[in-house]
Amino acid sequence: MTTVQLPQILVTGLPVSSEEAQKIREFCAIHGMFAIDWCHHDGTIGYIDASRKPLNTTVLKQDLTKIANAFPSLQIGVTLMSGSPGQYNTPRAQFSIMETKVTKELSTPHLGHPAPQRIKSSE
Repeated sequence: MTTVQLPQILVTGLPVSSEEAQKIREFCAIHGMFAIDWCHHDGTIGYIDASRKPLNTTVLKQDLTKIANAFPSLQIGVTLMSGSPGQYNTPRAQFSIMETKVTKELSTPHLGHPAPQRIKSSE
């Protein structure tokens, strides 16, 4: 049996309210997004771990577009890495979401955001 290695994702962003966080988490779970835990229950945004599904640049941009359209005030930076967590990785694609626009970035979209966290919820 072949196992699929899931790529590492980095997400940073400006915090949201705990009410908005709950809506974002539910939206991501219902729509099978790349991860749910990037938005913590308290509204902190930060994630540095494997995605929940196989990803390429196109699939990630589709997920981010859905998120951007559903949450217009959200401001996040997302980096898709070249390999899974624990491996030597380089950025494969970087995006930012601001004012419902998903933009592919040439340099880091994480400047000015709090550092990502590996903390996962118990859900």
